[in-house]
Amino acid sequence: MFDTIIYRLWRLRRRILVATVLSAGPGLLIAPTAPFVVLHAVAMLALWSWHAVRFPRASAEALVYGVYWGMSYGLCAALPLLTDKPFHPLLLILFPIVFLSLAAVFAFIFQKTQWQPRARQVTLRGHRVSTLTREALRAGTDIRASATETRGVRESLRPGLLDVTEQFTVIDVETGNLTTITLNSTVSIEVDTPDCQACVHVFENRSEPVQTVLSFADHKAGSILTFEQVCHWTSDDAICFWLGDGTRDFLVRIVDQAEGAAPRAICLQPVDSMSDAIGRIGGPGTPPNRRIGRGPWG
Repeated sequence: MFDTIIYRLWRLRRRILVATVLSAGPGLLIAPTAPFVVLHAVAMLALWSWHAVRFPRASAEALVYGVYWGMSYGLCAALPLLTDKPFHPLLLILFPIVFLSLAAVFAFIFQKTQWQPRARQVTLRGHRVSTLTREALRAGTDIRASATETRGVRESLRPGLLDVTEQFTVIDVETGNLTTITLNSTVSIEVDTPDCQACVHVFENRSEPVQTVLSFADHKAGSILTFEQVCHWTSDDAICFWLGDGTRDFLVRIVDQAEGAAPRAICLQPVDSMSDAIGRIGGPGTPPNRRIGRGPWG
């Protein structure tokens, strides 16, 4: 459990920092000498650290709540300055009203405008060192040998293609029970050498293919894997991916699988959020009954 906590805190360090700045920054800028302003910043750092460990795939929620909290706290921090009182009793009432009002206004705007960001081409690059030899790492990350309990790989009826079926664990928003969804794709291996494998993935219900290149080389006592992928993402997905250090997390996933290590990648965790968890309190469902569906602090 301790290793999982450390991994999530380090992998989601950008998200923790950005959410803390968004939620505590306005108060520090508007009223840096206000009572408890520094303590508030420390509390926000602790809150978003817990949030990252308990809900590792809720990056969007951390951004949204960070903005709402920061704007609300900034407005409330300005009230004592305007009234010349170090603590105004109305703050206890004003803060939740402002917070909920901002959430309602933004939700109304997004619902009415139906804003959908355009998908743009994104190129991801990264590398990871392994203790395996180059040959062993190449064999362990081969697309044809990537079958697991939740991932099926078989020869397609169309010559030269692979059919890949992957099951993802998700949490039902209303009940909290774990369910699975299936994602189907067709893979074409364009380059297949001892030092490189390049594949093109065509996913079901998606128009843009995903091009992935894995390169292998010797490195000291082990080997190094170099990764490059060209895909199409919307701006919000790209931001959340960057906040979660998604490229390195994906490399940890495939290298851990090749080395036979216990899975720790965040991308393997089911999507859950604090809002959904709060909504399930007192509901008819039961919390996730498998450890993978809960954070180590949850």
